[in-house]
This record gives sequence, structure tokens and C-alpha cells, in this order.
Amino acid sequence: MGNSFKIETLSPVHIGSGNTFKPMDIGEYERYIYIFDLDKVIEKIPEHSIDKFTELIINFGDKNKNKYKDMGQMLLEAFGIGYEQWEEISSYKVKRKDLGQIHEVYEALKYGNKVYIPGSSIKGAIRTAIVYSFLKREGYKFYLKETGRIKYLCMIKPNNEEVEGVYKGNVDLSKIEEEIKKDMLMDDATRDVFKCLNISDSFPTPAENCLEVRKIYVANTTSFVKQRGSRKISIHPLFVECIRPGEVFNGLKIKVNDKAIEALSEIYRNRKHTFDKITELIKNWRSCLMEFTKDLINAEKSFWQNNSNEIKANITSAYGNSPHKYITKEFKIEDLIKSLEDIEQSGQVLIRIGKYSGYLTHSIGLLIAKGLSGTSYNLAGFGKILSIYNHDELFPLTRRLTLDNQTLGWCKLVESDDDEKEGSEYLENSDSENKQNLNSGNLKEAFKSIGWRIK
Repeated sequence: MGNSFKIETLSPVHIGSGNTFKPMDIGEYERYIYIFDLDKVIEKIPEHSIDKFTELIINFGDKNKNKYKDMGQMLLEAFGIGYEQWEEISSYKVKRKDLGQIHEVYEALKYGNKVYIPGSSIKGAIRTAIVYSFLKREGYKFYLKETGRIKYLCMIKPNNEEVEGVYKGNVDLSKIEEEIKKDMLMDDATRDVFKCLNISDSFPTPAENCLEVRKIYVANTTSFVKQRGSRKISIHPLFVECIRPGEVFNGLKIKVNDKAIEALSEIYRNRKHTFDKITELIKNWRSCLMEFTKDLINAEKSFWQNNSNEIKANITSAYGNSPHKYITKEFKIEDLIKSLEDIEQSGQVLIRIGKYSGYLTHSIGLLIAKGLSGTSYNLAGFGKILSIYNHDELFPLTRRLTLDNQTLGWCKLVESDDDEKEGSEYLENSDSENKQNLNSGNLKEAFKSIGWRIK
């Protein structure tokens, strides 16, 4: 088998940059969202209008001093910069899938204005699958223990050593996590056994060619307003930049480094038996990934099928009297199940990556659930110790959907024979290439740098 792969998205995927675009960063026209470029916007403003522009930016969000909903409307109405000029002053534009007022857009990870799939996301998913396979094969067991009013998770290792997920009377899973890392030779970053698994980033694709902005909402909430201590929080849907389903990213290299294995084998010569087991799983990462995603997708289907009536009732209760009551009409369990079945039947090596793909994707929660309930699909027992605000039976709590009833993050890996030409400008200077968002702090600094007096 070769080391070259391409990855195709099967559902919307969001790998976040950690940034958000605010109304002062964007403009909307004909179902497109334009992401404005700070330097180009400044150059477009006539010199005699800079003071007015600066004042409007500083007062953005103050309805008494700035009436505009976003930067685009402000440029159009206050400065006569029409839609036909927006592409000149934008980093890129992205198709908007869903309607609604935008307060912020969660940005996708990019190199400049190009989107790519980072090797770290692929490696994280494969790593989780290998840990899952190792613990499953070695016979690690999990059960709940109750002491007084505290209920917490316990792990029994193959040597019958018990590790308790409690610290100073409080639930604390870090002790179990630390023990698993120690057993799997991952507790020291300088000699982590997974150093022998090398995965490159994909080649980049222009943002306009692969992204869309979608609404993402929490489907298993029981109320629209949540009480968090003294604060009340409304569970509004999020606007998120997503890679569209059906997009293909080339250039992935997934390689097990034999030289690294040789070097690590010297470090772990006193734990050779364990080291050999783990490295054998790493060499067979495809099988581990297929096993894990098979269980994962079955768990997803089971969750939605078994809890469909309660979820529908909760969605009605949470959103029915909110500004987002349209969600009650959009949610269709049969469409959701169909989309999961289509993904399952794609016949490829499946992988789930990115944000909003759920707790189970990034953890061994399925294995824990099976130890507690006898089925890998029932996480209610685990939910009893981690769930604080929602019902146990709906754990994990962060199950998010698109308005067209898709779960996020599903992709397939396909071995690739052709080595497309390397991306010439690839990722070496990504920090300097990334554009700044427009905000009053950045803008004032930009104006100062070109000699304008800003208080």
C-alpha cells in the first residue's frame, strides 16, 4: 500500500482557525458573504473621508452613532463603494447556505485565502482510533463507583489495577487519561510512540471554491435559555464556515516512519512487548480507523433512532417559542438517518474530523459506554457523572446539526496513485500571510502606521 492519499468530505466539515468574523469584517450581497481585506478597504476610502470612516469604525455597534448592520452596508451607503467594487477590496467571498442575521461567523482554518486539511486533524483521528483498538484488545474495563453522594468512573487495567476518576471528592477523569497515556507510551511528548506516524497537510484549495457558510445548532438541548450561575445564555445557532460535502483535497501523505520506530524501540526496550503491540496497530492504522468509525457511525444512528421522539419534543420545547422556531420544521429524523446510512455505505476508509463532530469522535467514550451498559451505543451511565445541565440519556451534550439534517465532520480517505505537484507556497509563512480581521484596535493601529492621528 502506498503513502499518498486524498480526502473527500462526505458532510460539512469545520476545522476552525480560532477566529470569528464580526459584522465589521463582512458585507452581504446576493447570498454571498464578502470578507473584507483591511489594507484594501483603507486604500479605497478617500483621504477626505478617513476621519468619518474612523469615527464610524470606532463606534461600530453603537446604534446611536453607527446605524449600519455590517461593513458592506456602511461602505455602500456612507461612502458609495458599490457591490461591483467589493471583490477588489475583499480577501474572498463565500456562498451563504442559510438565512438569518449574522452576529459572527466562525472562520475555517486557512493558509492565506486557501483552505487545507491539516495533518494534525487526520493524525488526531487516527490516534484516537488506535487508542480505542488497543484498550479494546487488551481488555480494559470501565464501571461506575459511588461513594457517598459522589458517582465517578473507574478503570480496571489488564493487570487488575484499579484507577479511580475522582480527586478530593470531585469527579476527575484526568487520572484515568494520564494512566492510559502512560500505558500507551504517550505520557512524554519527547518520546511519544506516535512520533513514528507522519502525516502531512493536504494541498490547499481557494476558499471560494470549497467553502460555504452554514447554520449549526444544538439538537439535544432542552431549553433555549440556559442558566449558568448568575448568567442566562441563549442557545442561538452559529454561523460557521464549512467545507462543502463532495470537496476533494489532494496531497496527503500518511507514512509510518521505520527509522523513528527503530529509535523509539531503543528508548522502550524495557517495555518491548507493549511497544511492539502499539507499533503494530500504528502500522495497521487503516484497520483501526475502520473499526472505530464503524462503531461510531452505528452509535450515531442508534442515538438518533432510539431518542427521536424525545429529541423532537426537546427541539420544539427549546426553539418553538424562540426566534429560531423554523428549526422545529427543519428537523427531520428520517433525513438525518439517511445521510448517515449514505456515509456508512460509501465503502471507503471513513474518518471524522473537525469541530462540532462530537465528543465520541475525539474520545474513547464508546468503549466506556460499553463497559457501563453492555452496549457501545448507550452512554446514559457515563452521562450521569458528566451531565450537569441536560438529561443523562441525551449525553453527549454537544450534538450539533446543520439545518438540512447533516452531522458534521465525515470524510473518506482514498489512496492516490498520482502525486500532484507540490503547492509552491505551502504553509511556511502562514502566520504572516493570514489577513487580519477588521476591528477598531487593528484599524487604529493601521491608521497610525500610515501617519493618521487617532486618539
